[in-house]
Amino acid sequence: MPRVVYSTSNQVRSSNQTSSQMPIRTGRNSTSSSSRPTHARDMARPTNSNVIRNAVALNIAKSTKGLIVPLDDIRDFKTGLLPNYMKYTVVSEPGTDEAAIALRVNVGSYSDPKDWQGTAHATEHDVFISSAKYAEVDTLTNLTGRWGGATNAYTSDMETVYEVEILDPSEGRELYNGRPKLQHTLDVFSSLFIAPTFDPRYVDKERNAVHDEYALKELDPYRRCRAVLFQVINQNHPSAHFGSGNKHSLADGPGRDLRTVVSNFFDQHYSAAEMHISVVGPQPVPTLERWVQETMSQVQLLEREHPDYATEPLFPVGMKSQFVQVRSEDNSRHLTLWFQTKDFNTYKQTSPEWIIQSVLQDKRQGSLYSMMADKNWIKNIRVQSESNDGKRSLLGINLELRKEGFRQYKNVTKTVFAYLDFMSKNLSTSYVADKYREGREQNQDHWLTGGKLSALDTAVKLVENATRYNYSDLLIEDT
Repeated sequence: MPRVVYSTSNQVRSSNQTSSQMPIRTGRNSTSSSSRPTHARDMARPTNSNVIRNAVALNIAKSTKGLIVPLDDIRDFKTGLLPNYMKYTVVSEPGTDEAAIALRVNVGSYSDPKDWQGTAHATEHDVFISSAKYAEVDTLTNLTGRWGGATNAYTSDMETVYEVEILDPSEGRELYNGRPKLQHTLDVFSSLFIAPTFDPRYVDKERNAVHDEYALKELDPYRRCRAVLFQVINQNHPSAHFGSGNKHSLADGPGRDLRTVVSNFFDQHYSAAEMHISVVGPQPVPTLERWVQETMSQVQLLEREHPDYATEPLFPVGMKSQFVQVRSEDNSRHLTLWFQTKDFNTYKQTSPEWIIQSVLQDKRQGSLYSMMADKNWIKNIRVQSESNDGKRSLLGINLELRKEGFRQYKNVTKTVFAYLDFMSKNLSTSYVADKYREGREQNQDHWLTGGKLSALDTAVKLVENATRYNYSDLLIEDT
């Protein structure tokens, strides 16, 4: 049996507390036309401190059952809520030689201003520059680098995740006013979200870094096909925006200043109530918890509305099927069929995306895979999803084609649709349930006996999965 850890903490203040006691800021006006919606935690749209308090407290209350961990994972876990409504999870592993910090902010490229596409990505880069407390540029990156650790971050459609890895976290007392590395790192890290400087001397440097990331993958087949897909979907849906950004979409000009836009974006969207931090280290849980409380409680709490990005369908209303060809730069041959479905992230407990892939990848005689492989049409089939917006997703069935399959792409397409039609009429509920149970058991058996995750992987998984799973399942691998 897996080990189950029971430990939560709810520090939400009583409902008779006045709003003047809460560190709520409204933020400066931003050039952004919208802010992003959140998931389960947005059961109510917070317009005052009481609603914020009640919505977040309800989500914590739903998360009080034990956290399921691998058999040999003897670490102690605790989750709770700071006075500014930031969620936190701390993980204690005495004797470990590694530590980690991960922070998820519930805002991503869907919140980009229409005339500043890539702003969320640029903000991710610029936050790391420096802070009012630690004004030296790249203090955090240089600090962890000297210790053999690292910093990283990424921006997706509706979230931004920051990562820090620290080696030998108990050492360093003689260097940092008697504080061990992890405590000092938390202080530096938190300062970036309390008062970032967005130093104008380095904003341009980070704009070039954003562009370099774009240019590095500009000819990548997946990236090119994805770009074409977003040209044909509903242009009023935020997925159609250029989320990664480059030096052109983020260029300064008359009345245009990236530093101001990034600063306004941060002030409008980076609210403590939209954050979840996880910290893994060798110190006891009470010590880690105290450090988080001391450092992260001063992050601003914003009072703001959460728009619904799912008001527009992914495909335009009345749109007919379209066939689009993309020239390959590496002689690869792929055929991808895209369908609008419900958002798969709202069905993580049953994994419909995995079930569909399992059915389509079945290689037994009579399956779609075997039929097309026997005709020398395909090398592989995989299923992917894009553009989850809380209500809808794009489901893609990707077929890696052989030369004959490329020549016969029309017949390949007809065969796939015929098979989907057949399965929709004949696929039994018991077959689907058996497929799901089989994959779930195999995956979890591997996970439960495969040993504990590293400090960084644990920290990242805890914050990434917090919007998708019940508390008990935060560390369980996807099916």
